[in-house]
Amino acid sequence: MKREPRMLTVNKVAMELSLSTRSVYRLIKRGAIKAKRVGGVWRIPRSELERIEKRGLEVKG
Repeated sequence: MKREPRMLTVNKVAMELSLSTRSVYRLIKRGAIKAKRVGGVWRIPRSELERIEKRGLEVKG
């Protein structure tokens, strides 16, 4: 059985949310998606994707 990674790439999150990668980067910059830089690459915790899927995005401005 394959284990799901705890941190997701921007591409994976974009596919899961039916958004472009550019939109995901914008949402990270606005703070609507919590992400961390790991080795110069943005990673999104799986729990953040689950939160978005449950409650939706909270975009300000």
